[in-house]
Amino acid sequence: MEHQMSSTSWEDLIFAFLHDPPDKALDIKGHEGRARLYLEAATSSVVDRRQIKMMADVDAAIAERLPMPTAGIEGERAVVPDHAGLLINHPLSAKPISISAPTIDKDAVCDCIREVVEGLDRPRDVFLALWRLLPEKLAGIDPAYWLMPADTRVPDHTIWHHLDVTAAFKAAETGGGTAFLSFSLGPVQEFITAAKSVQDLWAGSMLLSWLAFNGMRPVLETVGPTALIYPCLRGVPWMDDWMKNDLGLDGKIPAPSSQDLAVPCLPNRFLAVVPRDIADALAENCKEASRKAWLEVAQSVHEVLNPVYKALSFGTDWDRWWHRQIDHYFSVYTSVFCRRDCPEELLVSLLGREIAPKVRDLAQLIPHAHRPRYDQKASGTWQALVEYAGKLLEAHRTVRNVPGSAQAPVGAMVPKKCSLLGSFEQMGPASLSESAAFWHEASESALLGVRLRKGEQLCAVSLVKRFCGAAFLQTRLGLDRSSRRFEDTATVAARFWLDKVGIDYTREDSWNGQWLHWPRRTFKDEENEDPVPDHLWQKICSIRKSKKTGAVPTYYCVLMIDGDDMGQWLAGELGPEVGDILPPKIRSYFESLGEGASDALSSKRPVGPAMHAAISQALAQFAVKVVPHIVAKHKGTLIYSGGDDVLVLLPTVSAVPCALDLYRAFRGEIGQGAPEGFYRHGGLDLLMMGPKATLSGGLAIVHYKSDLRLALEEARLSEKSA
Repeated sequence: MEHQMSSTSWEDLIFAFLHDPPDKALDIKGHEGRARLYLEAATSSVVDRRQIKMMADVDAAIAERLPMPTAGIEGERAVVPDHAGLLINHPLSAKPISISAPTIDKDAVCDCIREVVEGLDRPRDVFLALWRLLPEKLAGIDPAYWLMPADTRVPDHTIWHHLDVTAAFKAAETGGGTAFLSFSLGPVQEFITAAKSVQDLWAGSMLLSWLAFNGMRPVLETVGPTALIYPCLRGVPWMDDWMKNDLGLDGKIPAPSSQDLAVPCLPNRFLAVVPRDIADALAENCKEASRKAWLEVAQSVHEVLNPVYKALSFGTDWDRWWHRQIDHYFSVYTSVFCRRDCPEELLVSLLGREIAPKVRDLAQLIPHAHRPRYDQKASGTWQALVEYAGKLLEAHRTVRNVPGSAQAPVGAMVPKKCSLLGSFEQMGPASLSESAAFWHEASESALLGVRLRKGEQLCAVSLVKRFCGAAFLQTRLGLDRSSRRFEDTATVAARFWLDKVGIDYTREDSWNGQWLHWPRRTFKDEENEDPVPDHLWQKICSIRKSKKTGAVPTYYCVLMIDGDDMGQWLAGELGPEVGDILPPKIRSYFESLGEGASDALSSKRPVGPAMHAAISQALAQFAVKVVPHIVAKHKGTLIYSGGDDVLVLLPTVSAVPCALDLYRAFRGEIGQGAPEGFYRHGGLDLLMMGPKATLSGGLAIVHYKSDLRLALEEARLSEKSA
């Protein structure tokens, strides 16, 4: 759908993204001149003042802004940097933070912009490079650029949040106005927890993230990544990989490591602001793109299995129900509604309440001489619209699509149920004896380094889960073997013990943690019949004889954590009060207006698009940057990290410390030297959810031979109890 957005429109997004200079807060009076200068550096063309005046900026400001007085003739009500620097507030805790106010260096900013866009000709590429790289590049000049507030009077969101939102609104206004597109994919838990191995568990999470990302691609290709309100994609490895390899920005976008690409980090849903004129078509394209991605993965697996399985005993028609199962497994839901079709009176009626009435009353308390020329009664409208978008999607999800049967035709002889997904029949012959022979032969040898266990008899969906890493994801995402090689549960349990005795299993071509417990080298069990390599067996025997290292640990932990009350955070119900986010000068001004202002100042701050962007950014940075670092420190195996939702396997000795570190990092309590509510990583102070947010976690302590599905269920019950 990229053709629906002309190059002129991408050029409009460049102007929207730099309509305010990143250093606006340092000198508001002169910001328009700097904006034109920086845009000229980005576009290599003369920029007229009219080009930075746009309705999208007004809409973005109105959606975010609280009622405010004008600055005054002498700037008596303005908030400007002083000797103490710039005041910012953590968006969710309202914790005040003072950051240094660097001297404006227009030449340095221009040089930075030119470096970002050098060699790029297409406006789309220029926009994407600026969006992805400029915040970090400028932070290299001075870290203050990373946290520069968009509005010094309401300093709880950064200039980058405002610029992202303005670009989103600019794309929408060119297509008949703003529409909200919601997307959701399922089933989730049923698909992920159908796992007999760590590899299965990882593959389920990877596939769901991959299908969700592909569902986003029509939006990304048509109106760009700023259109996504949730999740935030700046710095997400898959987004970087897509821009670098699919869009030809190699050499500009940093190459994510294979290890980073191997971590599922995207949720199964998203919310985007899109042009009204193409919203319905985009929703259908998102559905189709996700479905197409699933069929592509399944086809890749089928191409690997088919020639081998056809040659097995009774394997001639082994896949006769393959397409029935694959075609009907996932359900994709979308909803679309247009802002213009939902006037505020209707919105109030649908939600059953007034929208931020006390905050809006502030506009009436401001003396006429201090009021701006525009209306200031939009507070809370954005929050109400997003809430309605969520309700509309949930309504769509209650209308279940009933496709053609994914099961065998009526009257046909059918095989037993899949040993992982009990809702589908296994592939292969229907006869019990023939099926047993077929699957026994299938388990005799590995394909692409992946094998079936004795007794496993799988349906099409389970086969795709088992083989997708080797048959598709490895090639598509450029994963090396080590990045998709996961420790078995016996190895997870023994991680610290292995380090202690000097066994580096990562250097072995083949490794099975259960070898540590075998009584003899050629011991056979239901899990693995491959003998231990001789050099490893000699080392294991030598360690056993020494009796100085203690017994090999046999228990490990499943850690499942989830952010508490995320819906309430997104709805603004747990956020700070209006008075807490205002600079002292502005708060004192409102307090001077009399008792009428006190109710508004003690009301919850209405959530605007930039605030939603801040929450999305905090969750993304926690998932992508912080969680992998902490889990690695505690020698855990990260299965999934999707914002506030994390699944990890850990040795028992490090499970509780890891859980505590993740909890404290989520709140910004262990910021590595960063201010409270942030986490310092790679030289940047990354926004976290802050000290008012909490996580709940569940730990299941299980034997390495326990059924992984039962272990996951115990961890989930524990998390829910917490």
